[in-house]
Amino acid sequence: MVAAGVNQKPGETRIALLKRNAAVFADVVPQVAHHNPESILVIAANPVDVLTYTSLKLSRATHGSG
Repeated sequence: MVAAGVNQKPGETRIALLKRNAAVFADVVPQVAHHNPESILVIAANPVDVLTYTSLKLSRATHGSG
């Protein structure tokens, strides 16, 4: 379960939140994939749809299959 990320600031757009949370995921997801290549990631952070796709790409890039 990946529940990493930052809280949305009042008035912050979805895109701005995405940029900040994507930076967090860029640090966390490759480490998880490296240490447990068979892991199944469940994403619980917003915007969940885009961060789920981002996590897929980041985890595959770690193992050269993405």
